[in-house]
Amino acid sequence: MITADMVRRKVIFDCMADPQKAFVLTGMVGVSEEGAEKEEEDSLNRLAAVAPLVPILDTMADWLAETSVELQLAAVDPNDIPPAFREHMLAMFYTVIKGSLAASFSVLNDLGMIEIGGPDGCR
Repeated sequence: MITADMVRRKVIFDCMADPQKAFVLTGMVGVSEEGAEKEEEDSLNRLAAVAPLVPILDTMADWLAETSVELQLAAVDPNDIPPAFREHMLAMFYTVIKGSLAASFSVLNDLGMIEIGGPDGCR
């Protein structure tokens, strides 16, 4: 049986640069060094399976990041926002969104909830 905690761990390994730190910060129990090596290997395999989707995930992340930044900045006077801050926000949103999309698809594929492959992509 697959638990929500198991799925959460997979998602964290697939989208976080430092999964162990993420576990600590979110109150989850970390894994041993040997366990981390296995989890990282499994994560690389899951992410390799979604490699055909990377171009569309990049595009979606671009769209969503741009939209998110514009929605956030609409609430403030544009003269109060330096251009560098907007670019920083855009890069941050893009990174979070792309990682989230890739991890979501990789874990859903791994769980057999979607199938990735062939010219049609997902099924």
